[in-house]
Amino acid sequence: MSNLIKTLLTRRTTNMHHRRNTKDEDGKLPVLADDDNKKYGRSGSGKTRCGLFILLGVLASSAVVWLVKKNPSTSSLEPGSDNSIPHEQPVHEKGPAPVVRDKPLTIPTEPAAIPSVPPPQMIPRRLIFSYKYKLIAPSEEDPPLDPTDPLTANALHTIQKYESFWAKDDSAKEKTVVSFVTDKDCIKLIREAEHRLLRHFLLERRGELKADICRAAELYLHGGYYFDVDIGVIEPVNFDTLHASSIPAPDALAQLRAIKRGVPPLKIGKDDIVTFATVYNKYGQFFLGFTAATPRHPVLKKSLEYMVAYYDGTLSNVLPESILKEHRGDGNPLPSRNKRFGQNAGPYTLLAAYRSTTDDEWEQYAKDLMKEGGYLSEQKKHEEIPAKKRYSRFLYEVSLEDEELKAMGLFQDVPLQDAKYERKYENCNRACVGGSNVFFYSGIPGSQACPGPDGFVPPAVDIPGPGYH
Repeated sequence: MSNLIKTLLTRRTTNMHHRRNTKDEDGKLPVLADDDNKKYGRSGSGKTRCGLFILLGVLASSAVVWLVKKNPSTSSLEPGSDNSIPHEQPVHEKGPAPVVRDKPLTIPTEPAAIPSVPPPQMIPRRLIFSYKYKLIAPSEEDPPLDPTDPLTANALHTIQKYESFWAKDDSAKEKTVVSFVTDKDCIKLIREAEHRLLRHFLLERRGELKADICRAAELYLHGGYYFDVDIGVIEPVNFDTLHASSIPAPDALAQLRAIKRGVPPLKIGKDDIVTFATVYNKYGQFFLGFTAATPRHPVLKKSLEYMVAYYDGTLSNVLPESILKEHRGDGNPLPSRNKRFGQNAGPYTLLAAYRSTTDDEWEQYAKDLMKEGGYLSEQKKHEEIPAKKRYSRFLYEVSLEDEELKAMGLFQDVPLQDAKYERKYENCNRACVGGSNVFFYSGIPGSQACPGPDGFVPPAVDIPGPGYH
């Protein structure tokens, strides 16, 4: 309101000044008529009356302004109301008039937030186990929890290791979820992920083969870290420090030789998040005792499709020509449910899916995943490094008793699990390594792969509280 008054007074004074100083055609100042003298306060009594009126007007305006400020809610002249009067711009002799604002201009003191670089570990903090019944947090239908059972104790040990590891990094603000799935749970998961596999799951008799189907469905739908119940965690996998290998051979010793020679890992970009991880065994095939992935991964989606064809005996209809050509060249027939040829459905179809997923599919998936997570990718595409290498990581299975490994002096401080056994088992000392670290034993004492001595009792572990399912 006060600005409006100042504006009107300014215009009135400007008009008077203009008329007083405007010359006629002869260069003389004009003589004001009586009406003009009265209008501009030039006559004697007119001056007094005009000055008095202006003074009264200013006082009245000041009173109105005071009332508006005193009780703004009752004012009908608030900016934005139906009766508001827009601010007029005062006239200035030089330059444009300044912008008059209803509200003060706020100048930000900090730049707008830019989405941060995504963390390498975008795989959900979900620990997944599968068994014929729930070893932990059992229901009324399951046997009671038995922490002296080797598999139960090992599952609890895995949970404690990862909870402790993730607790050190609270930046993700993500709680650990433990999912222990049984056949009943698997039926629901398979029906949602790939319903055509449900019949094959129900007909499958071998528990480890049923687990292959269920694992793929669970990881595809929800993502997370899958562990066989007999995988012995030595150290949790840290994707912040586990780099992509520059050695193409899926062989543990070849990888370790490269490390000893000082061959550096691949130098990838800051946006190259880890979306998929598993283990190569000594035969160059996938060992699925540990598998991790982000949800709805294209590799897992293809593996479900290939698994249907595996059981139906129609892999030749869905596999890419490059894989079919390798089979023809090596003389190895395609596996199926009735003729496995040493290739079980889970490892075979997941490896085939990994190999057949194109770089464009990997790139698009990673881009969508980062966008969904609120991250902005600023780096350019690495044409020289395949996308599947940038967005995946691998561990390699090796025997801790390997003579070449001993000659290189690697992992000699990792205990042999059967060191105190009278009877030795080779599988007791197989481990999953990545870089210069040993992460897991492939089997724990008391498991089928590594039978413990008679009367074997696993180390004591804490029983978890509620929250596991």
